[in-house]
Amino acid sequence: MKTRLTLTWSLVLAVAAMPSFAAQVSAGQSRSSSPCDRAPVSEGRDRAAQRTAGDLQVCLVAVGVDAETAAQPPTRWVTDSQRFVIETRQGNTVRRLDWSDAQASWHVDGVRRTFDAAAQTWRDRALEALDAPSEIARLQSQIAAERRAMSRLQMSASRFYTPVDPANLQVTTAIERLDGVRKEAELSDHEFALARMERDIRVHEAAMTRLAAAIATLLMP
Repeated sequence: MKTRLTLTWSLVLAVAAMPSFAAQVSAGQSRSSSPCDRAPVSEGRDRAAQRTAGDLQVCLVAVGVDAETAAQPPTRWVTDSQRFVIETRQGNTVRRLDWSDAQASWHVDGVRRTFDAAAQTWRDRALEALDAPSEIARLQSQIAAERRAMSRLQMSASRFYTPVDPANLQVTTAIERLDGVRKEAELSDHEFALARMERDIRVHEAAMTRLAAAIATLLMP
């Protein structure tokens, strides 16, 4: 009787575990078949990313990414991965690239097509869109550092009175002028760097728009 009871409970526990196991298998299959089927998750040596803007969604799963590359933007994952899948969805249109063993499997709404120049542009725009958040964060950090440097430079003038020897007045004045010119040049360099990084941020912010344009090109006859 004890043995029969133990077997019965083992069977109950096995049956109870089946839905969870099925869900894991289903999740694994959906991840393999379509990175946009669910919110991608990075785990182990696999990396995943997803972005959405309006009705446009772009997703990436990269398999076999090494530890050093894992902390880099998605473009690096693709370069160093064993296999990657990129997919975009917009309305009823689905574009999917499955790259493995240096072979491209390119599908448009489930139909295999030639991976031509337009498709390569689509891939590049998709990766740009996926890279954009980390690139924007990096640039914002650099902008903050530039502004701190400018603030220190503007406050670097001595706050203490230093007696001036009348015999060396001309020399002291010339040194102060040169120092002022140097500081103005450094401030100008910082301002130029800020302007360039703010421009780059605007470019990254428009990445999803450029991806939509690349998809529209694919739809053209």
